[in-house]
Amino acid sequence: MSGGAREVETATAPVAGRARGRATWVVGTLFAAAVLMFCYLRVAGVTEVNSDGAGLVLEASSILHGNVLLHGWWTTDVSFYTTEVPEYVAVTCFAGVRPEVVHICSALTYTLLVLLAAFVARGRARGGEGTVRALLAAGILLAPQPTGPTDVLLGGPDHVGTAVPVLLLLLLLDWAPAPRRYLPVAAAILLAWSIVGDPLIEVVGVVKDAKYMRLQEKPQPAAF
Repeated sequence: MSGGAREVETATAPVAGRARGRATWVVGTLFAAAVLMFCYLRVAGVTEVNSDGAGLVLEASSILHGNVLLHGWWTTDVSFYTTEVPEYVAVTCFAGVRPEVVHICSALTYTLLVLLAAFVARGRARGGEGTVRALLAAGILLAPQPTGPTDVLLGGPDHVGTAVPVLLLLLLLDWAPAPRRYLPVAAAILLAWSIVGDPLIEVVGVVKDAKYMRLQEKPQPAAF
């Protein structure tokens, strides 16, 4: 092999390695999502459907019939209109108006929480360190306690789903390539959208993410 060919092979080796690493993470994430969704759906299926979940199913049906702004509805001070209602709309569109929609949405929300928490914990770490970080975070959330907390985490709509946009914002702050001048605008839009559905975002989102943004002031390279 000539010297030029060796140089080309040496230069392309890291790129190929990163591509294989990304492919492994994509396949692993899809497999984990399928397994988690199956398990959480089984757990959610044995919980009772309360009025909160039933109300969101009916709201989703009304939206699908053209009442997008829910005109004429009386909603609570925590409506989940921009957090969990869109999920209920998507599931109701395919499954129809039935109690199982609440179980499917609960399982889907918790699956997203586990996966997003794993990616946030992984951060910009790669290789074994990144894997260990992700597994530790996922392991902490993996199995809800089989008594009271299950009814909250997998029994219907609650503030649990509010963590999804917060984790998405943390990923955006962590993975965004430099320059990052658009981040404050993107963060403000995402937080404002989420606050409409759940004012708890003002505490768990605005305060904590503002602190995180201050810690991320130094430009960092792009991440997968």
